[in-house]
Amino acid sequence: MSSYPWILPKTFRVANAIELFERAAFYGAFIAIALYLTRSVGLSDIQTGWVLAVFVALFYLLPVILGSFADRLGFKRVLLLAYIMLIAGYILLGRFPNKQMAVVSLILIVFGSSVSRLVISWSITKSSDQNTRAHAFSILHHMINLGAVIGFVAAKPIRVSYGLEYIFYFAAALSFIAFIIMFVSYEDYEIQIMGKSFWSLVGGFLRALTTFRFITFMLIVGCFWTIQGQIFATLPRYMIRLKGDAASPEWFVVLVPLVALIFKAFVSFVSRNIRTFKSIAIGLLLAPLAAYMIGFFPWTISNETLVTIVWGLSVHPLTIMIVAMILLGLGECFLSSRFILYASKQAPPREAESYMEFKHLTILIGWFAAFASSGYLLNAYCPDPAKLLPTQYAAAYAHASYIWYLYALIGAAGFVLLIIFRILTFWYDRYIFAYDIATQKRPQSVPDEASFVSDEQVPFDDE
Repeated sequence: MSSYPWILPKTFRVANAIELFERAAFYGAFIAIALYLTRSVGLSDIQTGWVLAVFVALFYLLPVILGSFADRLGFKRVLLLAYIMLIAGYILLGRFPNKQMAVVSLILIVFGSSVSRLVISWSITKSSDQNTRAHAFSILHHMINLGAVIGFVAAKPIRVSYGLEYIFYFAAALSFIAFIIMFVSYEDYEIQIMGKSFWSLVGGFLRALTTFRFITFMLIVGCFWTIQGQIFATLPRYMIRLKGDAASPEWFVVLVPLVALIFKAFVSFVSRNIRTFKSIAIGLLLAPLAAYMIGFFPWTISNETLVTIVWGLSVHPLTIMIVAMILLGLGECFLSSRFILYASKQAPPREAESYMEFKHLTILIGWFAAFASSGYLLNAYCPDPAKLLPTQYAAAYAHASYIWYLYALIGAAGFVLLIIFRILTFWYDRYIFAYDIATQKRPQSVPDEASFVSDEQVPFDDE
């Protein structure tokens, strides 16, 4: 294989093409899923929150669980099954808007999408070598972000012109295109990747959960993903309930992956001289600022009315939302650029690489909390208008912004806890290092950043 990072084999190019269409399908459907479950399927906000909380938990757990089985079947065979499940899941979800079929459809989608992202990631690993892997995964991440942009942009006109169910038909069509590309062009691999049994993976997962330092760090950083998850869990229903069906949550949310697509490399370059902890702290600080700005957005006034921010400074109200989404995107860039390195240092010595199999645990924690809590907060401060009389609207939505202020507090608490965590671990590590020197033991160490150069952390970079 060539050592030049821009010369990569056919399987790599095919895998990226497959991923582009699959991610466009997934994110286009996911931005509409909470609204669809409440409006068309008939679930309450609280029920929708819990259903989708389980969905995202499975989305991040299944690749780890299924890895020990999928590598024995062959990549292409597993992908064929995954895309059959995805196509069927999207079509059934749009065609039969009832509670039982919605659950079946979501199970098909989460299994299909999880298997797809697992095999595509393996394909990138197998089609690159030590010299090309970082560049290969960088290209894959660009495809993921581009897919998210396509999915979000397409979702708004489909929803307004045809209806929510057609978003899922659109996702099925994109998944079918990915299926055809895979079936015609994908070259299978016979070599196993994982090399670990199911029970060894379960044992590793339980050890990660019971390692206080590692799980504490994951919980703290999960505050960022709790806020970021609201662009799916809360924002679509929140905007449409306050501004009507003409609102465009999809076109605001698209700024998050667009910022990651354009600025991630730049942020990584700029932050290369910033300490790893500071880069993570910046990301964790930007999230509550974004949440506060969403709550500050004047939903009850015309979009043509200027809003006074501070000291007589007035801006167009849409500017507030645009800046909020940009802050979320930049927060992802700063957080993801150094997250793996810092997370690895929270694992026990000589187990860091094993623990990085569970690097998505923090996203799982954050997104589970995001969806589970969103239903209760929407029900309390921004309830479904179908359950209200017109005369009740003003009182029901009077404190809708409290939702975002509460999430801003969660993010701010996460930032403060991260500072405390850093102080405590710094002095603990310093004590351990001094003890090792005094007892003539070799100081404990963790793998360096290069060990994890091809890993990824953020939802729009989730392969």
